[in-house]
Amino acid sequence: MRVFVESAGGEPSDLIEGLIAERNACAGIEFIACQIPGLNHVDFAGLHKEARSTSLFVTPEMATSYRSGRVRFMPLAYSHMYRYLLSVSVDVALIQVTPAAKRGVFSLGTSVHFVPAILDKAKTVIAEINDQLPRVGRSVDLDEARLDYILPTAHGLPTIDTDVASETMRKIGEHVATLVRDGDHVQFGIGKVPGAILHALSSHRRLVCHGGLIGDPVIGLCEAGALDPTSPMKCTSVIGTPRLYEWVRDRKDVHVHPVAFTHNVQVLAGLERFVAINSVLSVDLSGFANAETLGGRQVGGCGGLPDFVRGAQLSRGGRSILALPSTAANGKMSRIVVSLDNDVPSVTRTDADYVVTEYGIADLKHKSLSERAEALTAIAAPHFRDRLFDDWTERQH
Repeated sequence: MRVFVESAGGEPSDLIEGLIAERNACAGIEFIACQIPGLNHVDFAGLHKEARSTSLFVTPEMATSYRSGRVRFMPLAYSHMYRYLLSVSVDVALIQVTPAAKRGVFSLGTSVHFVPAILDKAKTVIAEINDQLPRVGRSVDLDEARLDYILPTAHGLPTIDTDVASETMRKIGEHVATLVRDGDHVQFGIGKVPGAILHALSSHRRLVCHGGLIGDPVIGLCEAGALDPTSPMKCTSVIGTPRLYEWVRDRKDVHVHPVAFTHNVQVLAGLERFVAINSVLSVDLSGFANAETLGGRQVGGCGGLPDFVRGAQLSRGGRSILALPSTAANGKMSRIVVSLDNDVPSVTRTDADYVVTEYGIADLKHKSLSERAEALTAIAAPHFRDRLFDDWTERQH
């Protein structure tokens, strides 16, 4: 069998606990689960020695299974993964829905993600009806007739917290804020860097949220009056803390759409001044950016990054901003590098736009290779700049 398991903020955790408790039932199963690192923690391929999984990310929990060849990693952007799921057959789908608002009609609530891609063709759909899954102003509804089995339950949703921003993160946020204008459409990723950036945008006005997710920092943006009150917040999943899930409950201005809409490059290109704000792991001096490997080792996936970068490039007045601390390993390693070498480019240099560290902004648009190298060296940590310049010069001769 091929079994699809909903991920992101809609993880059906009681059904998953049932799989964990009955591991022999997982023998010979191929699981498909687009799990998000730091949020979804189950290694489905690890449930049984004869189980396998197909994944859009390599999470820390599945690293051992991945190295043993039992995880089929798909190096795809979100939009491409959605099209892949439209093309495959699914025997069983494990999903989560809200209680019915009216007789016989359920909702995917705060997490739509990839579920609509498999609903029409899954042979069997098993759904948790979770009392704690919030309804929102707009989501995807399901008729009771589409559900083959239901499990009434009441459990919390997967949580991820944005830690208090460090001084480095605060500076990055301040730099990024200078590149965002009132009235822009903004997309942001998940983690400490995007959290600090959203905090820095609190003095902006009439911002419109369109992206992959809504996280806790959006609460502060809304309370500060930074968001356009006439435009709904659009995402494919709400991901954060219990405070966020309660905040979005029954909000009419929260619209949750399938990935086929939120990550559709044509939709993004049609947004006026779409600004894609994302964090990456490293950037080389020509503009290639890596968001998924460390020393050649797969530690994640590109997610929606390529979709949003390309959408920003095509949007009238759009901008792509890649933000990262200048160093890693307590300052011992530079994240601005001469070449990615064994790491993969999640964003090609042809799509490079703005790169931001705590030391400033590198505008790469319409720059030559040497001009890019100069701009990126200038925002590297000071103690790495001379070495970067020397290594770059050596490679050019």
